[in-house]
Amino acid sequence: MVEGVMAAESSYEHWGLLHRLQRVLEVLDTAEAAGAAGMAFMFTWLRFSSNKLLDWQRCFSYQPRDVTWAQQQVVERFAEKARSAADPAVRMYSRMALSKMSRGGGNGDEIRMGILNIMRDHGIKEGNRGGLDEPFLEQWHQKIHQCSSPEDFIIAEAYLAYLHSANHDDWWRVLEKNGISKEHMESWEQPITALPMHLPQLIQAIQHYHWVLKTCHAGAELDTALTCAQGFVDPDLRWHLYDLLANRNAWWAPGKTLELRRRLKPYWQAPGSSRDLLLLDIALESWLRMLIERQDKRELSGDDLVELMGLVLGNAALTGDSDELQLVCAQWEAVRANPDRWSRAWCLAASAALARVTLALSAFADGLCGLVQPYAELFGLRCGIPASHILNFSEEVVRDQALFVGSLLAAELEPRLREAAGASSWQVVSQVPNATGEVVLLPNLLGVQGVAFDKPMVVLAQTLGGMEDIPDGVVALLTRSSTDVLSHVAIRARTQGVLLAGCSDEEEWKHLVELVGQKVSLSVASSGDVIAAPADPSDSAATASPKALNPAEPCSSPAASRELRGSTWRGLAQQQGSAFIKVLQESAFHPEFVGAKACNLAKLRSKLPEWILVPRSVALPFGTFEAVLADSENAEVAAELAQIERQLAAAAGAASSNGS
Repeated sequence: MVEGVMAAESSYEHWGLLHRLQRVLEVLDTAEAAGAAGMAFMFTWLRFSSNKLLDWQRCFSYQPRDVTWAQQQVVERFAEKARSAADPAVRMYSRMALSKMSRGGGNGDEIRMGILNIMRDHGIKEGNRGGLDEPFLEQWHQKIHQCSSPEDFIIAEAYLAYLHSANHDDWWRVLEKNGISKEHMESWEQPITALPMHLPQLIQAIQHYHWVLKTCHAGAELDTALTCAQGFVDPDLRWHLYDLLANRNAWWAPGKTLELRRRLKPYWQAPGSSRDLLLLDIALESWLRMLIERQDKRELSGDDLVELMGLVLGNAALTGDSDELQLVCAQWEAVRANPDRWSRAWCLAASAALARVTLALSAFADGLCGLVQPYAELFGLRCGIPASHILNFSEEVVRDQALFVGSLLAAELEPRLREAAGASSWQVVSQVPNATGEVVLLPNLLGVQGVAFDKPMVVLAQTLGGMEDIPDGVVALLTRSSTDVLSHVAIRARTQGVLLAGCSDEEEWKHLVELVGQKVSLSVASSGDVIAAPADPSDSAATASPKALNPAEPCSSPAASRELRGSTWRGLAQQQGSAFIKVLQESAFHPEFVGAKACNLAKLRSKLPEWILVPRSVALPFGTFEAVLADSENAEVAAELAQIERQLAAAAGAASSNGS
């Protein structure tokens, strides 16, 4: 199937959009039978088509009605699979593909891709890609990428006024007329501080982009979807849907949108239901995501972040059929409904729930990237698509999903919960068993983009923006910034096997800075703390005994020390025999008597609230085995074991003398 599509897209003399839609109808069932991999291919294919990166007309002409008919057939087939396919992955990718088609949901992607395409098509520098350096467009692009809002429509209007006149007074006139000041733009989470350059060749492209922004932020897609679907819902639901449209930017709109999606779900899931119902649900999902995404997260209270996270997870749970997502949503709802907010016990529970949320987000993003990126690279290779459209393809797909905004909320909420709970000051985004390298301090990663280190490096970056690449040779990246788990740098860290973590404690960060120039070994403790220890300079893989940045408590004393203490008990046990044997209650646990697992369970119980249960236990102390072996009943077994030990010792000595 894949090879047939590639051959047609890359080499057929007569090919275009109509042929592509007809081929989609031919192979869709085959793709469904292949499961997630097959449907991920279909989605990737249609996304490239909707972005006009595949030919829409190649030596062939056709009537618009033919394309319209073919589009309707494709949309109806995908809608049916999104409703009733047995495989949840097939349902998910079918729904994602529908957002790329002509009836509904496309302008949200045009906002994200439109500014990128303008920059790429006109040779303007974007991130690490070379070209004309236009700081305003780069800043606006970053703002739209992270938080597109109604201000973008005004910015586009002001930009057009300036491009026509080459006078920055017109730029400021349009902005100030609509209530946007210089100070306001500089205060945004993704600030705009640069003035635009005069590039009149962009006028036509910006005019189209202005239209895209205007229609999307005016809710044109949502209006169209409701107009098409209004005859398929009951009068009460129809009234509430139109009430939402009339008040789409009200403070209560996010909660209302989620409620209406819940009421709409039985309609679009019904066998044989109109595709317009599903397209309306997709439009509502997109609108809710946009309402939350455009919030300035730094200005929100902790309670607001908790409530918005509930809306994000509820929005995603209505869309997907993942058991894990349903459990995560239920766990967060239990935390959200608990009235004892911001107590230490509540913060610990919320931190645990948020950790599960971020794990679910990471797993979702990594799974999505793992399926679609290889197909994107194949299309790029076979169809000559520019590398600028391939490099971050899968990450752009992730950012289109309803769950993406959850990662933005988590990045803001997680340090607040840790601080309120007195928990670990580390946010671990990408974990590896061990990372050993030389420590270097950088203000950020921008100055080393494209650099390849010739030896393993542990980079301390004061700030991270999220869109940076991780240079070759970096084995660990530690930062003072909170990091979005679905950001470009986070996805790359997990893909490249790089330790990525953020530190919110000033003293711990100072301790790390003191290690600059030294070779260290890093790992992550079960508590979430990053553990640092000097590494053997002669061995790049050295893993010296780690030293926690937060000094450990007595129950986590080193194994070597515990072994020394245990040897004392073993000698005493051999002398006393069965008189030594005893069972220790948890209150008597101590590193001199029992192992780390028993000690840590006892310590954990003292740290957690009563409603979090820890298994109760008793323990046999060090030396119990020796005491049992010393009993007269086991004399023969003890003698046999002693003989085996002597034989093993002799064999080891012989091997050593032979140089083996």
